[in-house]
Amino acid sequence: MRALTLFILILTSLSAGLVKSEPSVESSKAYEKAQAMRTSAGNIIESSKDKEALQKAETILLKALLYVRSDKIRSLYANDIYLAARQWDILRDLVEVNALQKDRAGALLYLSEFQRHQQALYRVATNAAVVNLLKNERLFRQLVGSEKAWSRIFEVNTFSSPFQDNLTNAEKIAGLSLFWSEAKYNFVYFDQIPDLNWDETYKKFIPKVLATENSREYFRVLMRLAALLQDGHSNVYPPSEIIDQYFAAPPLRTRLMDDKVIITAIYSKSLKSAGLKVGDELLKINDVSVHKYANDFVRPFQSSSTKQDKDLRTYSYSLLRGDKDQTIKLKIKTESGKRHELLIKRIYTDRISPIRHVFKILKNNIAYISLDGFGDEQSLNKFIKSFPQIRKASGLIIDVRKNGGGSSGYGMAVLGYLTHDPVIGSSQRTREYLGTLRAWGERRVSWKVLGGDNAKRWIQPEIFEGPVSVLIGAGTFSAGEDFAVAFEMLKRGTLIGQTTGGSTGQPLFFELPGGGSARVTSKRDGYPNGEDWVGVGIKPNIEVKPTVQDIRQGVDPVLNKAIEVLLKSQ
Repeated sequence: MRALTLFILILTSLSAGLVKSEPSVESSKAYEKAQAMRTSAGNIIESSKDKEALQKAETILLKALLYVRSDKIRSLYANDIYLAARQWDILRDLVEVNALQKDRAGALLYLSEFQRHQQALYRVATNAAVVNLLKNERLFRQLVGSEKAWSRIFEVNTFSSPFQDNLTNAEKIAGLSLFWSEAKYNFVYFDQIPDLNWDETYKKFIPKVLATENSREYFRVLMRLAALLQDGHSNVYPPSEIIDQYFAAPPLRTRLMDDKVIITAIYSKSLKSAGLKVGDELLKINDVSVHKYANDFVRPFQSSSTKQDKDLRTYSYSLLRGDKDQTIKLKIKTESGKRHELLIKRIYTDRISPIRHVFKILKNNIAYISLDGFGDEQSLNKFIKSFPQIRKASGLIIDVRKNGGGSSGYGMAVLGYLTHDPVIGSSQRTREYLGTLRAWGERRVSWKVLGGDNAKRWIQPEIFEGPVSVLIGAGTFSAGEDFAVAFEMLKRGTLIGQTTGGSTGQPLFFELPGGGSARVTSKRDGYPNGEDWVGVGIKPNIEVKPTVQDIRQGVDPVLNKAIEVLLKSQ
């Protein structure tokens, strides 16, 4: 019973004031301290598993457990579920370290905490040392059995199966049912689509999926179903084996401007040689007027929560997507008014990828950097590498108009270089389903507030004190918008451009029969006061709308306005 003795000794020390109680602390700092203690114990175990080392590691973990369960730290649980979860991670560590010491009583002591609070064992259930020591103990078998039963209920890959040319009717129904049910119990924006009866929609789609003759048709039907949720983070993805029948696209970019579809970028010399030019207007696709083509064949499959995002997806990202083996017939109108037709492919071997994360010094010593995505650490690394020059600049422009998202942490770390204050991000909440309340006749949704990184101090070695402008547009999406919200809350400068895409959140991913996959948004983000910006977008402080003539002349009016604003603030 060494574990229990240690627990009592440390608890006595805490009561006697020998273990110092923590002053007021931020939840993020408490989280980091608890994790540091876990890491310290883990490093000891990794380096040596002799008796003395294991006892030392156990003592550190017990102190970590008492720390996170102290009154001051527990008071932070309500607004930070990640901090609250640390106690269970530490308890799992304690079960494992006791198993390594072959201390059956100690391991069972900590296991009883999981039973008492109905928490999952996770990795402990399969840890070799734990299994070898406790496999015949009734408590351990009971907890493992309970965990398996509940994990089957929430298993996201239950219906997954390999790709096949055509699914069975049972698989077609299973895939449809899975998407319907995951949305029914997890999707957080049904109030933004009040006219959609999700159960009736499910029934209407049963004959639609059964009528499909191959996997391509089947997943196209499911993509249309997902689009009815009108959310940018709720989608169906076809199997990799046929994905190039949906999403192959020629290396050019188009955009809806003043009700015209304009070519805004070309990333292939072959296409330029074929007769295309930036600024050309697209009139027809495959002999169908461009707007009819977009509305009939593209728009119904776009999952979007705002008009600006749906227009961007319809006219920019997806307009020319399709089967890689099919050519596209375009009717073009040049700047001079000349009209001509040409056939283009969707695949070109001389495709040129545009340069991402650009940094440069503009006139009047204004620093410009484009953060074109937070999918990895490249954008943050580019900012850090450029910071010595940024720090000396008279003003800073951060361009996130092409930032489609990724991990919000990278953007928050960048904002840490602009302020000494905590970076306050979006509020976060998720649905909380309580079956008994439903049985009692309750029909309203319950919400659970999520804590974490919505108010965190990102400490950086140096701070840029000068004026800042951030460029935004419809292509600013997800984590890019989280960045814009946090920047707006900092009051460090001006948002310039157009309203953002209006979608972020934590998608729940799951696999579908036939090799496909899907996701639905399970987290609802808003301004710190709870007001929604998903489904609306983040509006700029100064709106600037590029024109067709700007594209043809190579002018960037949004950037020019930012320069003007920064010069006035100096």
